[in-house]
Amino acid sequence: MSPFRGSVPFTDDWKHFDVTREGGVATITFNRPDKLNALTFEGYADLRDFFAELPHRDDTRVVVLRGEGRSFCSGGDVDEIIGATLQMRPDELLSFTRMTGEVVRAMRESPVPVIAAIHGTAAGAGSVLALAADFRIMTRSAKFAFLFTKVGLAGADMGAAYLLPRLVGRQNAAWVLLSSECMTHSLLFASGNTLGWFAPLSTAPQPSSVSQTGLLPGTHAVGVAERTPPTRLWCALPHQPAISLNRQTQGSPYAPSPIGDRAPASRSAADA
Repeated sequence: MSPFRGSVPFTDDWKHFDVTREGGVATITFNRPDKLNALTFEGYADLRDFFAELPHRDDTRVVVLRGEGRSFCSGGDVDEIIGATLQMRPDELLSFTRMTGEVVRAMRESPVPVIAAIHGTAAGAGSVLALAADFRIMTRSAKFAFLFTKVGLAGADMGAAYLLPRLVGRQNAAWVLLSSECMTHSLLFASGNTLGWFAPLSTAPQPSSVSQTGLLPGTHAVGVAERTPPTRLWCALPHQPAISLNRQTQGSPYAPSPIGDRAPASRSAADA
């Protein structure tokens, strides 16, 4: 995390979802249960700004996304977004789609791991937010619905066609994105589930249980490994550039932790 701050303060009051911070875990809770936690324009903007601010904070090791009520997130609000986009000029619509893409990009470039704690429905944009996380912890009620083609959009919306094949394979991803069939517990296991972990829970995973995933080490090695350069980038690179980048950052995980216990700041020549 950057130790340098300018005049702009951190945001403590997020208007369009709840944020709690405890023990290095920042939990975002989508809080519109009556709308199955559907997103609004302002909700997208807050997500974009939350993750843009994250590299400058030193109090967060893990981000958890979860939903209040019966579902994780049902995507864009039918009235406040879907209806409104039909009235937009092309330049306004492009600004909106760029913002949604910025949310996914910021999540993929997060300096700390992002966990999606999923129960009930993750639909449309909600399903892509789950894909953009590094880890998905799901209850048996969890189901993913990529509904873009049902409303006349490409299945690639918000990067779904990039993210999903890397988790479930090209054939499974193509079927789900083109047919809009829900990915349920049974379908995931029938296709050799590689999407996430199922928790033995019938209700939404709580932040206290999610934080026990082993992603809160005494050092901030996880954060460094994902920051410079991102581990996510290594996964997408051919093997030779990936190995070259690995050599350049070999010592990074030994930097001191800004939270909690400290690790050796550097290695001696004998340790190298």
